[in-house]
Amino acid sequence: MGSPGVHPALRHTTLRHALLRATGDAARERGARRLVMQAWGDTPAETQADAGLGLDAETVTPIHLSR
Repeated sequence: MGSPGVHPALRHTTLRHALLRATGDAARERGARRLVMQAWGDTPAETQADAGLGLDAETVTPIHLSR
């Protein structure tokens, strides 16, 4: 299943949370017992919000800005 990516400008809204919850709910309805999450450049606040949904990132990939 692809990840529900959210544009950084919208991550402060409830959209990210709603997509993660909907993805998890849909997977459970289809019999999934384990989901693997990859985090790409998530902020500490996003990681904490994910934990509130019962999610832990198996892979965390920081994104570094280049100038």
